[in-house]
Amino acid sequence: MVQLRLTPEGKVTDISVLKKADMKSWMKRPVKMIRKASPLPLPPEGLRGRDQTVLVPISSDWTS
Repeated sequence: MVQLRLTPEGKVTDISVLKKADMKSWMKRPVKMIRKASPLPLPPEGLRGRDQTVLVPISSDWTS
């Protein structure tokens, strides 16, 4: 499980790994992908105008 903090513009300001995988090197991959995707699409209109915290489940079932 990864927790993201986002600005109203969708910029990722913080990434926290809440449920760590057995292999630390594996967890670097989703964190790197999230950083590369920033800024994310804008949140729904009712949630805009303030920072948001989002929880993202990450699966270790990667096919490459």
